[in-house]
Amino acid sequence: MHLQLNIALYAALVSANIPEDKAQAVVDALENAMSDSLATKSDLQLLEQRLNHRVDSIEQKLEHKIDKLGLQLTVRLGGLMVVGIGIVLTAMRYMLMP
Repeated sequence: MHLQLNIALYAALVSANIPEDKAQAVVDALENAMSDSLATKSDLQLLEQRLNHRVDSIEQKLEHKIDKLGLQLTVRLGGLMVVGIGIVLTAMRYMLMP
C-alpha cells in the first residue's frame, strides 16, 4: 500500500479516537491483506504480455488450420469437378453413339 494512503488511514483512525497502537495495527493488517490479494502494475503488465503471447499463438494456429482447410476444400472441389466432367463426357458419349 502506498505510504500516503497509510498515513491518511492512520490519521483518520487516530482522529476517530482509535488508540495509536490499534490504528497502526489496522494499517498494518490492511497493508498485508492488500499486498497478498491485489495485483501491482508490474503484475498486470506481465499478465498482459503473457495473454498477448497466447493470443498470438492461437492466432497463428487458427491461420494454419484455415489454410489447411482451404487446401482440403480446393482438393475436394477439384475431385468433384473431375468426377462431374467425367460423368458429363460419358453421358455425351453414350448419347452421341448410334
